[in-house]
Amino acid sequence: MREGGRRDPVRAAEFFQRACDAGNAPGCYQFALLYHDDDGMPRDQALATESYRRACDGDYMIGCAALAMSYYSGDGIVRDRSVAQELFQRACEGGHQHACEQLETLNWK
Repeated sequence: MREGGRRDPVRAAEFFQRACDAGNAPGCYQFALLYHDDDGMPRDQALATESYRRACDGDYMIGCAALAMSYYSGDGIVRDRSVAQELFQRACEGGHQHACEQLETLNWK
């Protein structure tokens, strides 16, 4: 969000957190991105991962794909490739094309 022509990540985080707390899955995903990408907020993978989970629980497939990648890489959560594969499958079946591609290209061993 911008105030006076400048980005305001703190205000954006507050807005997305309120949206997420109200059950808005896209808000949870956007909140996670602020902390995952170190996009103006301090990087906090645990918080990002939990917010991706909330987005996925709200049937927001990009949130499921992001949560899957967290499980696959072990970024902010204990690495578990079987859970990652299940989440990518869910996102793929939900119409997220990138998740379908990840199922085909990632090393599942």
